[in-house]
Amino acid sequence: MKHVLLESITETEADGYYFGQFKSMDPITLMGTLDDPICLIHRMELERARNEGRFKEVYELVEYQDKAEQRFGSPDRGVSLSHPDSAPSLSGGLLRRIDQTRSESRD
Repeated sequence: MKHVLLESITETEADGYYFGQFKSMDPITLMGTLDDPICLIHRMELERARNEGRFKEVYELVEYQDKAEQRFGSPDRGVSLSHPDSAPSLSGGLLRRIDQTRSESRD
C-alpha cells in the first residue's frame, strides 16, 4: 500500500479530500495509507475531524509542531508540500532539515 504525506486544503483539493473524506478550509497535514489515514489538524477542527473524517488517528498539529521544533529547531522559511512556491509552512522547512540531516549522515 502506498504511503502518503500531503498538506492540503481539502475543501478545494480533491486529493486531500479523497484521502480523508473531510473538508477543511485550512491546510491540514495528511499521512499514512488509504486504509489507515492519519490527520494533523488545528485545535479548532480536532473533534470535527474525528467525527466526520475517515481517519484512523487525528492529532493536534500544534503539539507535533512544538515537538518537531524542539528536535530540529525552528525553520528559517519553509515551503508548502503541495505548492513549493507558495507561502511558508512549518512542514516544508522541517522536511528540508530532515533531508539535510540524512544527507549529512550519509557523508
